[in-house]
Amino acid sequence: MKFDAEAKNVDRMIQMNFESARITHPRCRLVVLSDPTTPFDLKKITPSLEGPPVEVFRAENLDKKEEMISRMRARIQFLKEEKGDHHIVLLDTDMLVVKSMAHVFRMDFDVAATWRHDIEMPINGGILFTRKDTIGKAVAFFEEMHSMTMQLGKGLKRWFGTSDQTALSAIMTPEFGYKGPPPGTPEGKAKLQVSKPLFTKFVPMGERHDSPIRTALLSCPEFNGAAERSSDRMPAKNCNKINCCCGAESRILHFKGGLKEHMFSYWEEACADPGAYGGAPLLQAKCHALKHPSVSSVDDLVARTGSVSRPAGTKVALTDMQRREKAVLEFEERSAKFGRESFFSKVAKAGGGKQHKTNKKPTKEHAKG
Repeated sequence: MKFDAEAKNVDRMIQMNFESARITHPRCRLVVLSDPTTPFDLKKITPSLEGPPVEVFRAENLDKKEEMISRMRARIQFLKEEKGDHHIVLLDTDMLVVKSMAHVFRMDFDVAATWRHDIEMPINGGILFTRKDTIGKAVAFFEEMHSMTMQLGKGLKRWFGTSDQTALSAIMTPEFGYKGPPPGTPEGKAKLQVSKPLFTKFVPMGERHDSPIRTALLSCPEFNGAAERSSDRMPAKNCNKINCCCGAESRILHFKGGLKEHMFSYWEEACADPGAYGGAPLLQAKCHALKHPSVSSVDDLVARTGSVSRPAGTKVALTDMQRREKAVLEFEERSAKFGRESFFSKVAKAGGGKQHKTNKKPTKEHAKG
């Protein structure tokens, strides 16, 4: 049986995914996309930190035998019902958010994805971004991806990870508006730096050229870094081959394929050896919790620091966010011995809350915002 076919493993991955998102984006919404009947125990997937309650969006007309088609239909239905109040990140279940993504939405795009030096599948569908002010363009984009996928052979539609990425690869082809060198080719490797974003205009079939979908192609190592141990990376294969290994610049770690089981042990390994995963950023709150089990979460500490002394000696009650910030500062002070810069307090103070989504099973997805 596949590791992520067991509900208990998937629930735990969702909870870890949501927990990391809530730490780095304290005000974010967390939304699960699913079919009308799949049961959810929200207690098992809810993060320990305070914030908006986890939501479940039930999409209609889904087919459990066609996981990828159902996932796209759920995304389209969700986007059509959104009011444009939040930016959205579609995120696979097997990912951890280790740095803020707020700055992405200062870029000019309708839809954003990550690219890599892979000739056949240069776009990985594990993470996709849509702006709150261009939801209509995002819907048009996903409807085109759905249409293109429906034209694929039956095997490709059902093979998880292939169908949508086959359609997504069209973003970087001349037929759909891309004008740069092909990624993964000698010319592409010579001219395209995977550390920098690319910008193109995706033109759906049959659409007028004056209404393209502005597409940002973000760095794969930064926003979709394969969470392979540094000791496991072979020069001629795996993430090295397509220039998509996680490292110090990573904001998202992707435990895809056979790496999924490592998601459960990541914090123990990385906190004990910060170089174990290419020096990927650590969430100091998680490392601190491992060192100090009696204070297992930020909210545990917040509960102990409900007021703050003013210079005049008076005390005032703190708002939830103020208590969170005070707790973060205490975590920072106690975690300084790790010798690594923490991004936790910066994000908490900035209040960078966006909307996101991830995937529970091939037929389910989650949104974080």
